[in-house]
Amino acid sequence: MFTTSKKAMHTVKGLAITSLLLASEVAVASGDPFAAATTKTNQLNTYLTGGIALAVTTIVISIAGFAQLMNKLSKEHAIRIITGALIIGGSATIAGFFFG
Repeated sequence: MFTTSKKAMHTVKGLAITSLLLASEVAVASGDPFAAATTKTNQLNTYLTGGIALAVTTIVISIAGFAQLMNKLSKEHAIRIITGALIIGGSATIAGFFFG
């Protein structure tokens, strides 16, 4: 029977992982590895800052205002909900103000 020590097995595993990493760097060096992720992030940003964000924010503010008007929601909770909706809905504009 062929027996190996744990140290030898760890060395072989380490060499295999290192060779795979080096091979992947050579394969990735020819193109942008984050191109697909960048495209999906830009699409998500378009959805979150476009008409969907405006519609959701408008609905949330309307519901919170109506519930507060009917005394089903306290003034403090209504202010928190409306402030949160405005921050989430306007997050792209706020980030552009600070970082753009």
